[in-house]
Amino acid sequence: MSKFIVFEGLDGSGKGTQIRLLCEEFKRRGEAFQQTAEPTFSVTGGAIRDALNGNHPRHPAELAALFLTDRIYHNTGKFDGIELLLSQGKHVICDRYYYSSFAYQGTGCDMQWVMEMNLNCPNIRKPDLCIYLDVDPQRSKARVDGANKSLEIFEQDIAQITAIRNKFMKAFELLGERETIVLIDADRPVDEVAADVWDAVKRIL
Repeated sequence: MSKFIVFEGLDGSGKGTQIRLLCEEFKRRGEAFQQTAEPTFSVTGGAIRDALNGNHPRHPAELAALFLTDRIYHNTGKFDGIELLLSQGKHVICDRYYYSSFAYQGTGCDMQWVMEMNLNCPNIRKPDLCIYLDVDPQRSKARVDGANKSLEIFEQDIAQITAIRNKFMKAFELLGERETIVLIDADRPVDEVAADVWDAVKRIL
């Protein structure tokens, strides 16, 4: 049965690497899958990227609403929506989902409101598994700085990154047992992290 798997974490947590390794593992095992991410490449997703890059600043509540709109599109898209892919028997592996909205937009507006509008939306699917790759904020900042790319508005300083991590932890606490969330220490060698990722994934397959 196809599963919806989400990877979360601070920038620089190694999500891209672990998603790639999981895709390779699925391919070796002959599992059908599709990799996806948020924001999407929709018009709304483009507006979100402009805001994150600082080109078109928006109020956190407006940005949260844009993410909600993009997320509905992501779920319901007629050609590559999450629901369609799952109905085709494919696992969906997603880089960021509503947990990021809880943490990032929740630092600038009421996190409870952000959570409620996502969790109560009938067109937004609950993941079968969320894997949170946990890294120290100092290491997150160092990795992002060393990547030689333009910083997004949420990558500016340690205090901000630490606040975002704290919001992730608070959101997970509030969700409790309603969702399957696995926290993995990502301040370790890639292969050790990958082993823990696969251990979490195989439990739901």
